[in-house]
Amino acid sequence: MSFTPIQMNFFARFCCIILTVCAIQAQAQTTALLSADSTQVETGNPFVLRITLSETKIPDTLDFGPWQGKVNPKNILSETGWIRNGNSLVREITIIFFDADTFTLAPLTLAFKEADSIQTNPLELQVYATPAPEDLNDMAPIKDISPEPVFWTDYLPLLLSILGALAVLGLLFWWYSRAKKRTMFSRTLGLPPHELALKKLAVLSQKYLWNTGAVKAHCAELTFILREYLEKRYQVPALECTSQELLTHLNPTDFPEELMADLEMVLIQTDLVKFAKAIPPDSFHAYSMDVAINLVNKTIPMPVEAPAAENHTQA
Repeated sequence: MSFTPIQMNFFARFCCIILTVCAIQAQAQTTALLSADSTQVETGNPFVLRITLSETKIPDTLDFGPWQGKVNPKNILSETGWIRNGNSLVREITIIFFDADTFTLAPLTLAFKEADSIQTNPLELQVYATPAPEDLNDMAPIKDISPEPVFWTDYLPLLLSILGALAVLGLLFWWYSRAKKRTMFSRTLGLPPHELALKKLAVLSQKYLWNTGAVKAHCAELTFILREYLEKRYQVPALECTSQELLTHLNPTDFPEELMADLEMVLIQTDLVKFAKAIPPDSFHAYSMDVAINLVNKTIPMPVEAPAAENHTQA
């Protein structure tokens, strides 16, 4: 049977079309490759399995069921998502084995909703035991340690420790200072009110605060000494009330009437200095100090004598 040239030309074109379609279909077919950096791994040494998918569309499911009995789920240390790498997708799985064995990982199934499922290739692995001490001579020499870069945060724990130690020392010093002050002032806290007030007035007179321009500080300390004494001596809230209220509280007590005018004058003048920034004459400082000392001396409580015991004779 012979063919005409036209039939031969038509048949050749038909064959080309068929071959072209087959090549396109072969190129369009999606493949999934299961690979590893090395198919030999030591027990207890993590290694990475890699699934490379010649497709830019992410599969809907990846079934690890075929690996049951070969790979313990607890031995899968980590698993990445699908990472695009050019025209393909890559997924990495970090696995560790603790038993020496040679086995084949079964193909995994990747399913697509709008396409057929595909499978990876099987992969043969050899897990060998860690060399015994007598075999260490045959091993490669140990590599030098690669130093990591040093950052300031590496010294943060040491810095915090030093700051903590300084804070503790500061607290101990503060506590010791307060304890020392309490011990130093304990000698005066036990004194009667008039003795304590006279001691404080003597110390205040030696400071000469008004000569250094600290008139307000001098008046504040003077009135505090007076109010503290009056509160302890007459049981009135002298430290908590105004000057006029203090005078009102003293009226019902046995405070000497002849001292009331001088006390009122000192309280009014010192209030003007403290709250109105008034500047009293220089003579006021000596006058106010004399009034305070005289007030304390004239209000010292008299000692109470015990009644004499009476001898009763029995008739």
